[in-house]
Amino acid sequence: LVRARDRAGLRAALAELGEALGRGNLPEGVRIHRGTPGSGRPAFVYPGQGSQRPGMGALYYRLSDVYRGSIDRSHERSLALFDASPRDYLLAEGDYAPDDDAAGGSASVRIDAPVDVVQPAIFMQMLGMVAMWNAAGVHADIHLGHSQGEIAAAVAAGAISLDDGLRVVTGRARLVRDLSPEGYAMAVLGIDREATAAIIARRSGFVEHSVVNSAHIQCISGSQGEVHAVVEQLTEAGTFAREIRVAYPAHTSIVGMIAADRVAYLADNDSTTFLDTGDLCIGGTLGGPITSDISPVDYWYLNLRNPVRFDLATAAALEAGADVLIEVSEHPTLQLALLENISEARGAGAAARVIGSSRRDAEDLAVFADSVADVLTRSADFDFTALCTAGAGSTLPEGFPPAPMARSVLWAPPLRPSRRTPGRPAPTRLIARWVDP
Repeated sequence: LVRARDRAGLRAALAELGEALGRGNLPEGVRIHRGTPGSGRPAFVYPGQGSQRPGMGALYYRLSDVYRGSIDRSHERSLALFDASPRDYLLAEGDYAPDDDAAGGSASVRIDAPVDVVQPAIFMQMLGMVAMWNAAGVHADIHLGHSQGEIAAAVAAGAISLDDGLRVVTGRARLVRDLSPEGYAMAVLGIDREATAAIIARRSGFVEHSVVNSAHIQCISGSQGEVHAVVEQLTEAGTFAREIRVAYPAHTSIVGMIAADRVAYLADNDSTTFLDTGDLCIGGTLGGPITSDISPVDYWYLNLRNPVRFDLATAAALEAGADVLIEVSEHPTLQLALLENISEARGAGAAARVIGSSRRDAEDLAVFADSVADVLTRSADFDFTALCTAGAGSTLPEGFPPAPMARSVLWAPPLRPSRRTPGRPAPTRLIARWVDP
């Protein structure tokens, strides 16, 4: 797929393509899928907390009509339900607008937002990016959630309403803010489960294994002193370890202290059961699909208390037929874990592809457009209709003009023996294959 703004750009890309294939790199705006096109069954992946920042949605809010519409809907419903909204944090406005640094003349942004601002902002951000993908014609019937990302996944899948999703993400975050003890931290470790257990076994303070992202990407939660000591120990040994921006003991036994209050933030829910919409909603809470034998009240409590089994959840999505895993976030956070989980998979799942939505350093929607192009080249029967609409044009301005796609069969039909002209040789079928130089 060649993505070009005009005819001159298209001709230049085609001229470079042959030479670029030989070098192993591609011209800007060109995407190629090597191998048999897949079923084109994407799964949206919804990450949890940790990589948030003020202004993470500002670019998309400014450039994408559908993203802006999604954020404004969530903003209005949040104001109606709570008389508060995290939109200022999402857009780096109001209290979260950049401040001029008197000393250096540069701008700085507040990053000390409370959890009841951060988590709803991440929730709104992911739903906005799903709207962008849908406007581009990319829809998913598999939704894979990590930790609090499961709340947005459930809304996108239709398992709960938008209002219920806002109630859960905001109410639960407020409980964490009000009831969770202070002095706790989380960290991600580049080791396996056994090594994590061995480290925890030698610590006398409180620390627990809280997340299994993949075979060699784990998370721990516990007191700040213990978490910092583990990070320092592994860093000195040359092993990756880094504290993440979560200041409460998520996915540990301490979350049990809020069990008595877990009904409060769900008391006014529109529904007491998950809705069956035909979409598959998979999460790390149970390491598999959300099932009807557990109530939303209990599920969202377990979602905060249980260790996250993202490894099992990814395997369940691959087994369900997902062959493209699309992370709906401003910047990739789960791609290494997804790639390792795919490498552990067997059968068709081992050929799945991981695609991000954008990057933190993006200055326009070109990165998102490239990601859409990756999905188009992956699918054998992609429906291009959405790309011809005004909505897609506003979301994909970089080389996706709203022009209809023409499908033409260029191969001559085979000649039957009865139609051969006497005296002429039978037609010969020629087969061409690419070979490595």
